[in-house]
Amino acid sequence: MFECEVSKPNLKARWFRGEKEIKDLERYEPTSVGTKHMLTVRECEVDDAGQFKVVFEEGVESSAKLTVEGSSSGLSQQASMTIALGLIGVARWRSG
Repeated sequence: MFECEVSKPNLKARWFRGEKEIKDLERYEPTSVGTKHMLTVRECEVDDAGQFKVVFEEGVESSAKLTVEGSSSGLSQQASMTIALGLIGVARWRSG
């Protein structure tokens, strides 16, 4: 799961994998509660590795790189973070 927290509550967020907006809601589940915005990757596979970003309605964005390691029998997930700061405040990423 990716998690990004901003200082303003209830902002509209759009999630992207690479430059393409995520539309596959069976594999990816975006949720938000107040100032927290989450993206869950269901049944993560090696092909899911790549750059993810969230873009908020005020033009602020944050991104993280998902690295998936291992064979199909035992995957591990790591996310390296790149934080973009803007007028809304600090964005934090968490992978889980």
